[in-house]
Amino acid sequence: MQHNVQILGVSFDRVETNKAFADRNGFQFPLLCDTEAVLGKAYGAGDSGFASRISYLIDEQGRIEQAFPRVSPSTHAQEILSSLE
Repeated sequence: MQHNVQILGVSFDRVETNKAFADRNGFQFPLLCDTEAVLGKAYGAGDSGFASRISYLIDEQGRIEQAFPRVSPSTHAQEILSSLE
């Protein structure tokens, strides 16, 4: 089953650091840089220089449909897929 979704990652790290991390982990989605933590603060992902692992499902109108305040990298993809069905 296919879902019409766009995955975006956001990190407080610089472009070079994010690129190396994304390449090393085989990410096939954009990893955005939020070095000033503006987006992180707006979405409650922290402002202490360290980002919390938080995930949001945002609809086509930009509204948050579901929030996942604690994300485990090993299980989160399946959690998202289950919530889309």
